[in-house]
Amino acid sequence: MLKRQFEKIKDRLVYCGFLVKDIKEIQYGFQMRVAYGEEEGVIRVFESKKYGVKLDTSLIRGYNLAKKVDICLGNNKTESDLTKLEEEGQFDFYVGSDESGKGDYFGPLVIAGTMVSNENLNRLESLGIKDSKLLKEDRIFYLESEILRLRIPYKIITLLPERYNDLYEAYSSRGCNLNDILTKFHFEVINSFIDDEKRFKVVVDRFSINSGLEEMFKSYKNVKFCEVERSESKFLYVAAASILARAKFLKEMKRLSGEIGFTLKRGSVGVMDLAQKIVDTYGLFGLKKVAKLHFKITRELKS
Repeated sequence: MLKRQFEKIKDRLVYCGFLVKDIKEIQYGFQMRVAYGEEEGVIRVFESKKYGVKLDTSLIRGYNLAKKVDICLGNNKTESDLTKLEEEGQFDFYVGSDESGKGDYFGPLVIAGTMVSNENLNRLESLGIKDSKLLKEDRIFYLESEILRLRIPYKIITLLPERYNDLYEAYSSRGCNLNDILTKFHFEVINSFIDDEKRFKVVVDRFSINSGLEEMFKSYKNVKFCEVERSESKFLYVAAASILARAKFLKEMKRLSGEIGFTLKRGSVGVMDLAQKIVDTYGLFGLKKVAKLHFKITRELKS
């Protein structure tokens, strides 16, 4: 009985994405070393006549590792969907989408989506996937390469500034705004993954009180659709999309900087002087190729 229970615990940990090693028999039980990311610790399984089979995690010193073990083995069900264990088996795929560049005066708007299987959810978690806004640039590119290495299906739509500006002008002429553009392309990204054969959970990082996306997916009987604020910090598959979107944004910023001859700045604060230099050198036509012209910054420039 003890051996069988130990094997079940070990298999469950492996399923949850833990690396299990150094398995050995000890007095009255078995012991194994488990690792998750950079943390590792020892788990022991004992059997006694009084208490039966007992799991001992007291040798795990790291709080985060101990919590992940508890969640995996069912001792804690209060963790957010980032652990995804509460929904295990309910869906065949998890689809997340996010955008990058929306608040940046320079550079493109990038919308990215990923479709992640249950198996790859475990692998993503072991990489330490998190919201791209919390990551340094080199870490973003490393995680991008790991996501691609796992061959996770993805789709990226990049609206370079010139196309973005034309779209924004066309939408504005119809009484629409940026949120309507985001709705269009988030739907396009997500819809590229959906078929009639599988069950999908779709999470979009909420960008509007009423984006209209939920209504667009209402007829999809095999899709559970959610819009969640700061979802990139709560759902692994949205975090993965966030990383792909940010990586693409950063690459395009570097490329556009080379083309225009100025190092483009991120964000929308402290960019006025650079925008003015670009206008002085290339005119408004040149600025249109690297900046989102509807920002208030453009109206304050001297032509």
